[in-house]
Amino acid sequence: MPINFRDAQRLVFEFLYQNRTSNNLQLFTGTPNTGLVQLAAREGIEITHADDFIIREALWSLISQGMVMQGSRTQTAGIPYASITQCGIGCYEAGTTLPIDSEGFFDSMNLDDIDEIIKLYTEEAVSCFSSKNYLAAAVMVGGTAERVVEVLTESFATKLSPPLQANYQSAVLVHERIKTRFDKFLEFIEANGIKQVITRTEKETLEGLFPAIVQIIRLTRNETGHPTGRQMSRDEAQALIYQLKTAVIFTYDFLSKSYSFQ
Repeated sequence: MPINFRDAQRLVFEFLYQNRTSNNLQLFTGTPNTGLVQLAAREGIEITHADDFIIREALWSLISQGMVMQGSRTQTAGIPYASITQCGIGCYEAGTTLPIDSEGFFDSMNLDDIDEIIKLYTEEAVSCFSSKNYLAAAVMVGGTAERVVEVLTESFATKLSPPLQANYQSAVLVHERIKTRFDKFLEFIEANGIKQVITRTEKETLEGLFPAIVQIIRLTRNETGHPTGRQMSRDEAQALIYQLKTAVIFTYDFLSKSYSFQ
């Protein structure tokens, strides 16, 4: 099949990692590098001379994120020489999905029928990160996190019997402040024996990850969402995005379970 931009970006990154010790690597010389073409072919993807433009576009996208740099280990002349950076090596070896392509990053969650606000703000967070606007990315993460907690707590009501739903409404959903709502949510599932029904991993996530998510909301509202002078590093912003991704995946996985609490 022909190559698209996201595959080109992924394959270029993979190829440069595999050749990270090369002293004189040229990604293309009128035609794409033979090694890159062979790497793509193993996945059933065809790269031809006509794809030179999309390969260069993918390369520049990776360069803009600090994952790749112009020039090889011993060649500083720039394009068509290219090499993976130490940051790129670290990301690759950590097995992380790079938050540099908003659509691709979102698709990596493998979720269907997701809340449109979560999708919009997640893509915006990744777009800001991709543009090196880390403070803005953090603010978008906070907005997404707030919506994630809303979706979790509101959709959870559908798993309750009618009598419990009434109690849940007055005990949990009546609270608009996110921290208060989530604290009341934890109190409710404890008081009604729900913690004994869900899995240990789900219990640990609700008691560990989600308080951290609520803390992200506080951070992004009080420290980054207002003109306090708070700065945000690339690593901090990336960590926030990864935490958010975990929370989103957990929420939809948890809500998809066939639990019914009486």
